[in-house]
Amino acid sequence: MSKNEQFLKELSELSRKHKMYIGGCGCCGSPFVNDDYDKGVLRNLFWDDLKQEYGLEEY
Repeated sequence: MSKNEQFLKELSELSRKHKMYIGGCGCCGSPFVNDDYDKGVLRNLFWDDLKQEYGLEEY
């Protein structure tokens, strides 16, 4: 299994576990997190280079 396939497999398992899914905007490509019931964007997602982890924008 390639590195990309392994990443997508683990991301799929994580999404199913927490019932939260990563999506993207069609115009700007910004990633966001949706819940299982598709109630809309929960928060915009970003990669924090300093912490080396994902974070969610505060509103």
